[in-house]
Amino acid sequence: MKEACGKGKLDPHRSFLIGLIDQNGDMTMPELAGALADATGVQAHPDAIGRFLRKLGFTYKKRRWSRPSDAAQG
Repeated sequence: MKEACGKGKLDPHRSFLIGLIDQNGDMTMPELAGALADATGVQAHPDAIGRFLRKLGFTYKKRRWSRPSDAAQG
């Protein structure tokens, strides 16, 4: 996984979002956004969360998030 994604408002919540995906890889973007808002009060558009996770190397295929492969991590 890439070390830093930027200094946006989602970066401080990286571990929280990754933890959610690890628990339930088929959460939708609106579900991730809702969980983030409920837990932290941070409002983020589902598209922004998707872009953030893709920058970290996650992919979303057939309704399931996948962690970056070892080869993709560099």
